[in-house]
Amino acid sequence: MNLSDFDFVLPERLIAQTPAPERDCSKMMLVWRKTGKREHRVFRDLPEILTSKYFLVINNTRVFPARLRASRPGKREEIEVLLLREQSPGDWLALVKPARKAQPGEELLVGGLRARVLEAQEYGSRVFRFESDGDLMQRLEQMGEPPIPPYIHRHKGQDLSEDKRRYQTVYARHTGSVAAPTAGLHFTEEVFHRLHNRGVAVCEVMLHVGYGTFQPVRCENILEHSMEPEYYEIDAATANRIRDYKAEGRRLVAVGTTSTRCLEYLAMQENPLTRASQDSATYSFSQASSLRRWTGCSQTFTCRAQRCSCSPVPSPAANCCWTAIGKLLRIITGFTVTVIACSSCDDKSPGTGMRTGD
Repeated sequence: MNLSDFDFVLPERLIAQTPAPERDCSKMMLVWRKTGKREHRVFRDLPEILTSKYFLVINNTRVFPARLRASRPGKREEIEVLLLREQSPGDWLALVKPARKAQPGEELLVGGLRARVLEAQEYGSRVFRFESDGDLMQRLEQMGEPPIPPYIHRHKGQDLSEDKRRYQTVYARHTGSVAAPTAGLHFTEEVFHRLHNRGVAVCEVMLHVGYGTFQPVRCENILEHSMEPEYYEIDAATANRIRDYKAEGRRLVAVGTTSTRCLEYLAMQENPLTRASQDSATYSFSQASSLRRWTGCSQTFTCRAQRCSCSPVPSPAANCCWTAIGKLLRIITGFTVTVIACSSCDDKSPGTGMRTGD
């Protein structure tokens, strides 16, 4: 399977630069699985489609403003720093552009902070040590910019307060993501209220979206591509609720690929759907026997964390090639999962896709 197999044309004029005026008025395509019938709706219609025989699983991670502007002392320049992960208190792994201006031992000025480059890693990543007298995370929250995708353009000096608000779900609770779980951006409190009135339950998991989600695939054979681990949490009460709803015959609707891969990873554990909190393992694609009983697609995965070729295991981060082309996957992991995933439409309006088995 080659990277070029996933090439497609997406004209820049069709990429929305601002969200719809209201979160829930984005477009939604509804596909009836049994008949193949397609309907063009808006997201606020979701409560009319789902009934009490469904329940949702959402990802309550919160995006932090990870993009910073820096310079070397005495230089009139701009260096872009995208924070990826705090490795230890005050030490951050980050992407730097241009990387040549941040060599090991150099000091950068980041707003009112100083950051020293401790280590240079591959593909322009650096390890920084920040000097701060107070709460470093609070300072970063104040000076950082929302890490919106590079195909959404903003002018230098433009007010980004609206981006900070809209590039965040209304149910975001736990800070740690460097990209938003975008399928959830369309929900509003009103939509949740109407879903509740329809008897649609909502369960929350947490998966911090990491660099692996948007990391470039640099090998032509995508089966050789490895994904970065991502931290997830699910508490015992939520695990019990999901198990109980499935026992009642309710159908699970995973909101977006981040919720899906968290559930997918949990389902393949020795004791699935119990309280869990950890980094998911790092995986790479490898060509082998069919994994249809897990994912409905013909891949298996090799667990690099254990350096073994273990039994077929789907990675929680293994949606890289699917998100690239807006695929809607039906994941089969002991329960049926419907994915609500973002897709582009043909008139610059942000859109959503939903597929149902009814």
